[in-house]
Amino acid sequence: MNIALATLITLSSVTVVFSAYYGLIIRDAVITAASRAGKAESVNQYPYLLQMLKNRLPSLANYEANIVQEGDFMRVNVTAKLPGFGFIEPPPINYSALAARETVG
Repeated sequence: MNIALATLITLSSVTVVFSAYYGLIIRDAVITAASRAGKAESVNQYPYLLQMLKNRLPSLANYEANIVQEGDFMRVNVTAKLPGFGFIEPPPINYSALAARETVG
């Protein structure tokens, strides 16, 4: 019984650490995609964002990403749900970045 409880507590601690780590990875991907989408010569950054998330997140992670132009700005939103182990279920992660669209001329 004590071994099972210790295992669950350890897995819960690992879940918290991985949740924070993958949150930083998602934040980095959102900021990078927003800054690239704001450039005047940029093309659609959606495939780039999805490729970054696919390569960096665990295969069990569920995520939804979108890039929207709002006037002179580009908004990138990512909502992710990471897998959890032990007692703690990681909360959904939601990051959003807004970048000004460059204009030429």
